[in-house]
Amino acid sequence: MIIDYYIISIILIVTSFLLLLISILNFKYLNSLDKSKTLNISPLVSILIPARNEEKSIIRCLKSLVEQNYKNTEILVLDDNSTDNTKNIINKYIDDNKNIKLLSGENLPNGWIGKHWACEQLAKNAKGNYILFLDADTAINKEIIKTAVSQMQIQSAELITTIPRKKPRCIAEKLLFPFIDWISLAFLPIKISQKLNNSYLSATFGQFMLFKKDAYDAIGGHKKIKDNILDDINLGRMIKKHGYKWILLDGTKHVESQMYENSKDTIKGVSRSIFPALNYHISILLIAIIILILLGIAPIYIILSDFLTSTSHPINRITFSYITFINMIISWTIVCLKFNHNILTALIHPIIITLMILTAMHSLVSNILGSIKWKDRKISKRNIRI
Repeated sequence: MIIDYYIISIILIVTSFLLLLISILNFKYLNSLDKSKTLNISPLVSILIPARNEEKSIIRCLKSLVEQNYKNTEILVLDDNSTDNTKNIINKYIDDNKNIKLLSGENLPNGWIGKHWACEQLAKNAKGNYILFLDADTAINKEIIKTAVSQMQIQSAELITTIPRKKPRCIAEKLLFPFIDWISLAFLPIKISQKLNNSYLSATFGQFMLFKKDAYDAIGGHKKIKDNILDDINLGRMIKKHGYKWILLDGTKHVESQMYENSKDTIKGVSRSIFPALNYHISILLIAIIILILLGIAPIYIILSDFLTSTSHPINRITFSYITFINMIISWTIVCLKFNHNILTALIHPIIITLMILTAMHSLVSNILGSIKWKDRKISKRNIRI
């Protein structure tokens, strides 16, 4: 048992060091979209926005688009059979902005997720050589399209996506959003990932996905993943799988998303994506939970129990726990600095990890029961894998 404990402790320390190292490297080398060079050509960019029940956010999104410095664009918004006032709000706005075209969504076919069907219709109507998918709750600054197109040309890429600034409006967002960014920055060596063809070494964010239209069509578009809830992650994987170039950039100064209105919606929204992100594998989910417990919860439990109670732990166990805990705090601090989260978040990361584990279990149960919904539409139950 002592040998087993030492082996586990060494593995945890090495793992926490690796996460810290990846965080440091990504902090240094994750490029931003701050600079743009003169474009050789200015191709038509089709900006595609699926909108269902977005009456509170759609105008903010559209205003950011009409203010763009890059003018060779068409803006297509598809009203996906909204039950609120979204369609009327868009119609009033486009009276003064003729570059925006409103499409009415067709009825949802069997086997499709609503947003994916909306994106498929938008892509079919797009005339641009480049297509930019934006979420309706996202706003972008006036330089980003010009800069992104420039980067596409310079780097000969088929997909550019950015890590957005997720503006929190409730306590659950303030706790869970740093975790999501930590996963991106600490577990994915971005520079290496962009040089390797392994499709699982990628992260794509639906708030901003700029494709070359030919590449998007070649991989099958949204039709290929019509029943997979994570369209962004899977489209990025498909781009890499087909040998195309995927680029991930820091967009926190340029892309801002307001995703949820309250903590209940946040928990449901994050829960909806966790189990699908693990390909519906129960075993992978359980392994991920065990790793998070060992890295994020067990060290502080040992430290506090030794400090606050009469419980006596071997000195080596305390030392290993302190090393792992400190590595985790530094890693989380780097994420907070990079993505403008409250620095105190790093100190309470065990609480955040606990909340995320509970949310992951909720995701598992919801998928088993087939109770997952998106925008008031039930999502078809997927096969659960062991």
